[in-house]
Amino acid sequence: MATASATLRQAALDISGLLQGLAPADLKNKNLKLRLKKIADGMAVQRQSLIRRTVLVEMALNAIVPATRDATYAKTSGPYGSAGKQTGAFKYLAA
Repeated sequence: MATASATLRQAALDISGLLQGLAPADLKNKNLKLRLKKIADGMAVQRQSLIRRTVLVEMALNAIVPATRDATYAKTSGPYGSAGKQTGAFKYLAA
């Protein structure tokens, strides 16, 4: 997956370099615009596929090795969660 990601990144950089080297007259060519649109759409699909694959791999890893999961919330000590932590921002109460 890392190789596919690196290859996709390099392809995006190559296309960006190619576009910077084009003359303004070339950018007005409708056939070129259509081809570039198809390439950009294809790269977007590949990027989304890589993201989906990464999520699936992470989910599978979490199912096999639960210790790899990070806790989203603080660990609870009772049935209603943990008590709030004091920050020390308000040391004195004045009315």
